Amino acid sequence: MCDLEFVDNYTTKGKTAVVLEGYAYIKDVNLTDGKVRYKCIRYPGCKSYLWARGGKALILPNGQLIGREHSHEIEPEKIEAQKRVQAFKAQVRDQPHGDITALVNNARDCEVVVANAMPRTEYMQRTGQRTKR
Repeated sequence: MCDLEFVDNYTTKGKTAVVLEGYAYIKDVNLTDGKVRYKCIRYPGCKSYLWARGGKALILPNGQLIGREHSHEIEPEKIEAQKRVQAFKAQVRDQPHGDITALVNNARDCEVVVANAMPRTEYMQRTGQRTKR
């Protein structure tokens, strides 16, 4: 079994995502025996899914993940961008009197590829203002 990485508020609707091997998944359905099926974040374009139990991906005896293959390349920069946005929101909540512009600049201080996958600076500032309230 492989450990899954959970990222809170990954989607715009606030859903938690599971990250495994460079792909992001969101919860699809709960099954018996504590099993959960996660579908690819790019569904319906990608029909990939995986099965998990207790925060670990289920694997066949031959070492293959139980689920379907992806129809797209991995996008680690988008996953890292979402993690940085969530860390930014947490910092705004922890520092309600902090300078939002400085927090935005700190969150966007990363590799160019990741920064390009993040929301625009103006959008992040508005998000910071909403989070402060």
